[in-house]
Amino acid sequence: MAISTVPLHGGVLVSVTNDNDRDNLAPTLLVSYSDLSGIITTSSGHASELMFNGIPLSISVHTFIANINPSVTVMDFNNIYYTFDIIENNLSEDIVVSSDFNLASSPSPLTVTINGNRLSASKIDGRYYLNVSVTSILAQPSALVTMFNGMDMALGNEEELVINDTLLTLSDVDELIDINIGGAYLTAGRVGFKNYLIVKPLP
Repeated sequence: MAISTVPLHGGVLVSVTNDNDRDNLAPTLLVSYSDLSGIITTSSGHASELMFNGIPLSISVHTFIANINPSVTVMDFNNIYYTFDIIENNLSEDIVVSSDFNLASSPSPLTVTINGNRLSASKIDGRYYLNVSVTSILAQPSALVTMFNGMDMALGNEEELVINDTLLTLSDVDELIDINIGGAYLTAGRVGFKNYLIVKPLP
């Protein structure tokens, strides 16, 4: 896997990969899914939403130590990190992707720009979804970084962004909404009273 880094937010370097047919023009955000054994319930008093242009996006809070060492059972409330809560969209894209597709503009059917970084995206039924390349379904956080709205988030062993797979599906979504993250209009899904970022995992 060809990995490099981009300053995703506030100068924090996060890994991206070019290992797909979008090579050389629009890298894909590298992520890993958090270990649910370290999740803290919202009743703990920690934030459960992150605001983007007035729209609250669901986040989860995790104990840092419990994810590094699953044998640790005591919650350390002074050593935590937040993750975006996501829903996967595995539907087919609106266009057939090929390596010679012109991705030079943004947004295009295959790219968006977040805080000046052009990243690969998928356009499905006329909506944009951030593409992700999942390195692990059991993240091993190795560093805390301060990102969106001052939230402490985690990077994994390959400097990938750690996010939380809610295991919700598109069939659970009551409404699709636009959300502006770093200048890019992406898609979130409302489930009940909460909004979840929807991502497109690439193989």
